[in-house]
Amino acid sequence: CAREAGFRVLARFRHSGLGGELERDLAFGDASYTWSLFPAAGHQVVVRGQIGWSDGDDTLQGNFSVGGGLSARLPRGYLDGAVATGRHLLAGSLAYRFPVVRPFVAASTTPFRGRQLVVELFGDTAQISDDRLSGDGDWFTSVGAELLANAEFFDAALSPGVGVAVQLDGERD
Repeated sequence: CAREAGFRVLARFRHSGLGGELERDLAFGDASYTWSLFPAAGHQVVVRGQIGWSDGDDTLQGNFSVGGGLSARLPRGYLDGAVATGRHLLAGSLAYRFPVVRPFVAASTTPFRGRQLVVELFGDTAQISDDRLSGDGDWFTSVGAELLANAEFFDAALSPGVGVAVQLDGERD
């Protein structure tokens, strides 16, 4: 959904242990800053970064990946399975958002409200490595666009959408 201007930060630490020597630690951070370029028109620039570290036994979940079900979503466009996995993650994104339709309508007395259709143009990059942060792993990069339908149900914000991304580096899906 089109965010208000400002910072958004997520930090997560997880320790997994099954007893004995089977243990795994994971630390992950995701931060973004949104600038409103033309507030009355709803145009925004979003800068986002991710960093991650994991250590421990490989039999427990905790590796980072580009693509696949366990990916941290950056870069977009790597869908058919993990093309890289490792213990360290660096990722970033630069996006430009603008609304194409801004109806701000409600469906009679129902709790559903349609807000706007937003186009997001983006460039994403990520590196996964096993040896260290910014280590020996390949960089994976994509560019693309998404169309998001910003809506609300009661006070819950919803942003279903569809997008397309072109992979510029690494494996092609």
